[in-house]
Amino acid sequence: RHVRPEPAAGVTRAEFAAAAASVAFVPATPRARLATRAERTDYAEPSGISDVARVLDELDRRGAPIARGSIGTTGEGRAIPYAVASRPIVRAPEEARALARPIVLVRAAADAGKVEGTDATLAMLRDLCVSTQKTLLEEIVLIVLPLFNVDGSERSGPVAANAPMQNGPPFVGTRTNAAGIDLDADFVVAAAPETRALLAFVDAWRPDAFVDLSSDGASFVAFGATYAPALHPAAATAGAFVRDEMLHAVRAEMRTAFEIETSTCGRFGRDAPLPEPPPPGDAGYGWFAGDHRPRTCVNAMGVRGIPAIRVAAYAHDAFERRIFTTRASVETILGFCSDRAARVRAVAAAGARWNGGGVPIRAALAGTPA
Repeated sequence: RHVRPEPAAGVTRAEFAAAAASVAFVPATPRARLATRAERTDYAEPSGISDVARVLDELDRRGAPIARGSIGTTGEGRAIPYAVASRPIVRAPEEARALARPIVLVRAAADAGKVEGTDATLAMLRDLCVSTQKTLLEEIVLIVLPLFNVDGSERSGPVAANAPMQNGPPFVGTRTNAAGIDLDADFVVAAAPETRALLAFVDAWRPDAFVDLSSDGASFVAFGATYAPALHPAAATAGAFVRDEMLHAVRAEMRTAFEIETSTCGRFGRDAPLPEPPPPGDAGYGWFAGDHRPRTCVNAMGVRGIPAIRVAAYAHDAFERRIFTTRASVETILGFCSDRAARVRAVAAAGARWNGGGVPIRAALAGTPA
């Protein structure tokens, strides 16, 4: 039974509401302390940076097999948190490589309006850490960036303004960071401190696989999620592996284990604005793949020889459903990396040898200098 609190005598309702809003909610039970904000609010609110800290603090308090840190700071000086989960605990890149396991890096919420990745990764990390059974943490080194666009998350606003194609929750963060930079399209210029911090972190840890979490509602489709490998031609080794091996296995497992149909990322529409509808059969209409340029995160990882996959939950699904689909996708990818550990590591090593640590790229957007 829910009881509506009332203000004391002599206190206006506005004063009462302001005071209530200023009091931080502190979960009382051990289970509640590890719950994500989405779980605590019946999926009415997404987890913010304080919720990320709360869950990671509680895992630390319980002695969970995680090492924590920050990859750097945002434009407004906020820390960008990461957690490395493994049994045994791994605290440095050389320790991770010494285990000879796949190192998998998962990034969530580069667009702080697309919030399901944060709650999905937090819940997954929690359950892996508190389990008393053997888990993937004995077989891989998992690195999670649960909330990448911290400044954008702090600029919460109505979902209709910040993520208009998305089915809730009511308030979400912004697509861009504090300086108005899209953190998923900044990997050539690297103008944002967040982007530079991630690139340095990737160079240090050299992950064998990279998973980028988002959502997409540009077209109405019959799929719970869409996936994309690196599409840039210079991502030949890693991109082909994800496209031809990983995606086939992951999509089959999602169908069998979770009864979720998935497809490749893309959208219905036109390749360019047309003055009038083209005649039937004209190539102006169709299904178009995502951006192939290395400015996007997955393409940037691919040209570095890292097998990378973009997971985009279907934005028109309810928030709870998107969290479930995102988590199922990530766990399936992690399972693939565990089952095919030698193959994943070999592909990443081959990609690193092929590009020699860097790929010269010339790219420009229309109207900007090359």
